[in-house]
Amino acid sequence: MRRTLALIGILGLATFTVIPVAVAESEDKIGICHATASAQNPYVGIEVSLNGLNGHGDHGDDIIPPNSFLPEGLNFDAEGQAIFANGCVVAGVDPTPTPVPTETETE
Repeated sequence: MRRTLALIGILGLATFTVIPVAVAESEDKIGICHATASAQNPYVGIEVSLNGLNGHGDHGDDIIPPNSFLPEGLNFDAEGQAIFANGCVVAGVDPTPTPVPTETETE
């Protein structure tokens, strides 16, 4: 009887330690807006696995929607939501600036 209870206890502990890992590895990828530090293209949309958010959660300027790893998301306020919904493009910023013509000297 004691062996049976011990086995049940061990199996119970093993279940708690295995299930969270299996769930984290089986979840789909998540789209985020990764900050680029570029004035013309401040964000680029990328997909990472939830396990990959470990590194991006440390990037304070990325825009990450709420998920099981970061329940609050990151920078997902009204402005971040608007940028995310716009395909990681900041409204009013032209990602390909128009070249300004320069005057040429005449002799």
